[in-house]
Amino acid sequence: MTEKNSFIVYRSFYIGIQALKKKDRLQLYDAIFEFGLNHNEIDLKPLPQAMFELIKPQLEANHRKFLNGKKGGKATQELWAKGEQIKGQREGQKKGKAIANVNVNVNENGNVNGVGLPLKSGDDYFLTTDLYYEIKKTFPSCDLDGELKKMRVWLLSNPSKRKTHVGTPRFVTNWLSRNTTNSDQKTDTYASIHEAVMQRKNVRK
Repeated sequence: MTEKNSFIVYRSFYIGIQALKKKDRLQLYDAIFEFGLNHNEIDLKPLPQAMFELIKPQLEANHRKFLNGKKGGKATQELWAKGEQIKGQREGQKKGKAIANVNVNVNENGNVNGVGLPLKSGDDYFLTTDLYYEIKKTFPSCDLDGELKKMRVWLLSNPSKRKTHVGTPRFVTNWLSRNTTNSDQKTDTYASIHEAVMQRKNVRK
């Protein structure tokens, strides 16, 4: 295997890591370089692990470009087929049959929701397409993808608070109800108040 001597580090990594304490920051730096150069993951504490999960997809994408570059800039059909087969096996073992059809990465496969929420079982929960769009309609001004990322980091940092596969949709809706602005809530207008008064008047008749 050809030794990898470099990889890309983005300013967003640096900015995000600055919020950590020194020990956590150093641990996360080690994880980034170990994965970026050697494609290996190391054990991390909950908070650095949560940050690493947000950074990992970009490091993984850069690693695939490195592999393709070794093939002359274009991956062979055999390499891609083997990679997809291994990826499918890993995802099937990790997520289980219940969510196998929706567990895909948003950047690679174009799925509407690529943010997995950690479960008590250790698997990740992904919103179904129908539920995703239903929530978007219910909370129209909410940045749903951004909130899902916040939920993921919070659950990674609080393992005891993780839910089951059945209880996670309720967790999502409760989170959004508490954290979204009042702009989603219906406001009383003169017309709506007048209509309510007239309805009460008609009932009394």
